[in-house]
Amino acid sequence: MNKKILLLIAIVIVLAIPVCFAAELNTTDNLDKAVHQAQNQSKKVMIVFDGEGCKYCDMMKHDVLENDKVISELNKDYVVVILDTDKNPDIASKYKIFGTPTTVILGNNSKEIGRIDGYVDADEFLKELKEI
Repeated sequence: MNKKILLLIAIVIVLAIPVCFAAELNTTDNLDKAVHQAQNQSKKVMIVFDGEGCKYCDMMKHDVLENDKVISELNKDYVVVILDTDKNPDIASKYKIFGTPTTVILGNNSKEIGRIDGYVDADEFLKELKEI
C-alpha cells in the first residue's frame, strides 16, 4: 500500500514539473514604460493590439504568445506590450490599427519598423519577426 502511494506521489511530482517551469512571456500594458525599458535594455518594442471578443486575438494569445519558442525569442529581444484597441483608441489611431490582432514592432528610436497584420501561427510569427 505504501509503495502505491509513493508511486502516485512520484507521478504527480513528475507531471507537475513542466507546469512549474513553463516559460512565461513578460508583458506590460503601459507603452511609455515599455519604450523606456526597451531603450535601457537595447531591445525593440512589440505592441500587440487586440480587441474585446476578438476570436483571432484569443487564438494569437493562446497559440502564439504562449508558445515556448516564441516566448524565448520575445523575452530575449523585445519588450512586449498588449493593448486593447477599445481601451487605447488614441494609440491604435496613431499606429493606424484597423483590425485586430495587429502586431507593431518599434525600433530603438520608437519608430515603427515592421508589423504583422492578423493572426499567424507560431512558426510563421517567428519567421516574420526574423524578416523585420
